[in-house]
This record gives sequence, structure tokens and C-alpha cells, in this order.
Amino acid sequence: MSKKELTAEEREKLGQEIVEGLNSYDDNDILKELVGASKKPRDLSKTTGQKLTKYHILVEEIVAWSSRQTFLELLKNFLSKKIDGETFSSKFFRLREEDMDILAEICEKIEEGIKPIPDLYYTAKAADFSSVMNDLFFTVEAFDPDIEENEENLDLNACIYGEKTLRLMIQTNTLPKLEKYYDLDD
Repeated sequence: MSKKELTAEEREKLGQEIVEGLNSYDDNDILKELVGASKKPRDLSKTTGQKLTKYHILVEEIVAWSSRQTFLELLKNFLSKKIDGETFSSKFFRLREEDMDILAEICEKIEEGIKPIPDLYYTAKAADFSSVMNDLFFTVEAFDPDIEENEENLDLNACIYGEKTLRLMIQTNTLPKLEKYYDLDD
């Protein structure tokens, strides 16, 4: 699989998001340690695991947010039946994997002090969107394209389900959450 490369503009935008997000935390020491605002050399061994975990989550939210248009377009295509469940799940997992690759690359650069450290741009909507995408991940993970369903036997509480149930779950659970925060027609 090819790795999704960020353009200079995308890296700059991501950099602004992460810096703004890190500034919102009460403890700005992690900002100093991770983005070089301190005169001290970068020594992440002094950074607590809790701070790094917060930072990792923040970067994950930013990366998911930066891919939102692609995810939303994929959702629209599935809900409008332009693509089937198997194609949807395959593309969804591929996009998710690309985001995780970007996340790992950004975190590695920052944690190891590799230059240039990407500039990241944060928005509060990123946390909500990332949460919805994480929920959707588990919904899609339980999809089995080999399960045949008809309208009478759809079970939203099933552990494994077919395409019709997946579509219904996205329409009733995921879509309302997305519509609450975003204009899906943009």
C-alpha cells in the first residue's frame, strides 16, 4: 500500500493545529519539550507518559480531522448505495491505516526530534470527529459481507452483521453524530 504523503501546506496546517491544541493544556512543559520552545535540549525521557499519551491522542485527532472530507465522501457513497459494504469497509480500513501511518510518522519525528518537525493545526472539532470515526471503526469491523439479510431480520444488537444492518447502523448512529457537528453538504 502506498503511504499518503502530506504536502508542505498540509504539514503546516497540521503543525498549527497541534501547537494550538498543546497550548490549551494547563501544563505547557510538553509543548516546550516537543516543539522546541525551550532552550534546553530535547530530552523526552523526562516527559511523563501521561503527557505523551495526551499528545498522541491530540495528534490522532488532528490526523483524523485532516482526512474528514475523504471519510465523509466514502460514507455518502455507501449510504447512497453507489458502493457496496465490502468496498466501503475495504476503503474505510485503508484510509484508517493511512491515517495511522501519518500519525506514527508525525509522532516519531517529534519524539525523536527529527527535523523538520511538521507544523500542525488544531481545531476543537477534531476531537469530536475522531471520536465518531473511532466508533465507526468498531461498527465497520463487525461487518461481514457474506451475511445475507432481509429487511425483516435486521438486528442492530448483533455481534456480526451484513451490509443492510451496517448501512442502517451508520444512518441511525454515525450520521446523526456527524450532522450535529458538521455540514455534510460542504
